[in-house]
Amino acid sequence: MSEIFLIARWYHLLASVMLGLIIYFTILFILKEFKKEDFDLFLDTLSIKKMIDYIKGELGGKRK
Repeated sequence: MSEIFLIARWYHLLASVMLGLIIYFTILFILKEFKKEDFDLFLDTLSIKKMIDYIKGELGGKRK
């Protein structure tokens, strides 16, 4: 078989994803391509309350 990494359980998948994200963001940080504004945007996209407020605003018909 040519398997690179066998994922047997869901927590193995979660650990693999987390490790990949850590490596990715570390490389971006070393190359100075990941700034505070990017981190704030990343956290905003994970914020459920802000996302719900955005959707309500878009569907509510708030127009200029």
